Amino acid sequence: MTASTRLRTSTHPWTAAQEAELRQLSRSNLATVEIAARISRTPEEVFARAHELGLTLKRAQN
Repeated sequence: MTASTRLRTSTHPWTAAQEAELRQLSRSNLATVEIAARISRTPEEVFARAHELGLTLKRAQN
């Protein structure tokens, strides 16, 4: 992957509190976009971090 095709990532690291809240909210069955709004992250960041932590997130309903 080249620098031009690499996904942009957050410039600030996840805090322990954000990770704990992500774990809790993922169990509450909220959609990724709702979780992102609650913890001030983008949906892409939430999805990526959840994947890294082995969490399952609800898909957005159309």
